[in-house]
Parts: sequence; C-alpha cells; structure tokens
Amino acid sequence: MKQFRTLPFKYTKDITETLNINEKSVYNLSNSGRLKAKKTGGKLYFCNNSLNDFISYKNSSNFITAKDAKKMLKTNDIEDKFYILGKTKNQAKIKRRNGCNITYYYGRYTEDFPISLKQLCLNGYIKKDPDITPALYEKQSVINAIKVLKDKHTNELINEKCTDEENILLGKKLNKWKKEKMKAFKDKITFNTPKPTLSTQEIEQIRLKVIDSMNNPATPKRVSKKKKRRKGITRLPRR
Repeated sequence: MKQFRTLPFKYTKDITETLNINEKSVYNLSNSGRLKAKKTGGKLYFCNNSLNDFISYKNSSNFITAKDAKKMLKTNDIEDKFYILGKTKNQAKIKRRNGCNITYYYGRYTEDFPISLKQLCLNGYIKKDPDITPALYEKQSVINAIKVLKDKHTNELINEKCTDEENILLGKKLNKWKKEKMKAFKDKITFNTPKPTLSTQEIEQIRLKVIDSMNNPATPKRVSKKKKRRKGITRLPRR
C-alpha cells in the first residue's frame, strides 16, 4: 500500500480507495480521532501523517482479515460439522435444495454456541477493530480462542464418554441387584440391600481410563488374509 507525501491533505474518496474500507468506517475513524481531519466547506480533508500511521497499523501482523481468521479456525478443525440423513444427532437443520427440503443433522463443536466469527466476538473469544469495515481481527485473540476452544471441546468429549461408561457400569450393577431381589422374592426372604450407586473411586477410575484411552488410542488390529477369506472380505478379481 503506497504512502502519501505529495499533498498535505486527502479527500474521503482517496482514503476509501487506499485503505479499502467503507465511507462509514472513514467517518468512524475521524470521530474516534484515529484519523486527523479538517472540515472546510462541508468537506473533510485528512492529514497525510495520520493516514500513513494508520496504514502502518493496518499492515502490521497484529491484525488479520475475516478470511484468514476463518482459515486458522478451519485448519485446527474448529467448525460445526453437518451430516445428511442417516446420522443420529440431537440438532437438525432443514435446507432447501433443488426444490426439496433436505434435513441436515449437525454436531456442534461446543454445546454453548455455533462456531462463527460473529458468535466468537459476541462471546468475547476474539477481538476485532470496532471502527473498520470490512472487519480486522486481532491475530493473538484468534490464537488464544483456538487454544481455549480445543480445551473446552476435549473436556466435553471426556464428560460424554465418562457418562456413557458410568451408565454401562451402573446398568450392570442394577441388573445384578434386580436378579438378587427377584431371587429373594421367590425364596420369600427379606431383601434389605439398597439400590447400587457408583462410588467416587469408581467415577475417578472411569475418568482416568477415558483420558488414557483418548491420549493413547488403540491401533487397529491387522487381519490376516485367511481370516479375511473366512469373513468374506476378499476383493473381487480384476477383469
């Protein structure tokens, strides 16, 4: 982006073309005092020195565009994933395509809000420049948001898996307790044992087991050719 040194003042149109921003943004910048301007004859004339300072500020590596911010989020797999029919998800979204309503099931990255730059700014994860349109976002705030969202996502996954494992273990205990109760009822014996619950030690063990399985995922076992033939997984011969 070129810097102006010839004339001491520039018009609003020149600044919009140079900075690639709207006229509204230029007025916001002048009102906030970030671009120094003089009003003569109903027109604004902007100082070159303040314009050059703002150009160096805009071109600094501290700020990125919306496209770059979205790219950073996508490379770190921070996005809501959509699936067509067949996947059992809680949320559903209907889109119209080729004159037909297609139901898309989607799994949100976080349970609190959908992943978008607008929502991340509203929830205070990413900071943006309030006076400029198209918007510029702080690069460091995007990096910090990625770290926080990743930790949040992993914690949510751990909690989900822990609840599933706890339900399985509790179900086994309840089945055993019901069998014992039925046996006591048939034998006409008093049954005073209370309903089983999970202890804190068992819950901690389940959590540690889930975290260990997520950190060290099991490698899939290699199936030999003989077993493949038995199962019927053999490939068709080439013609």
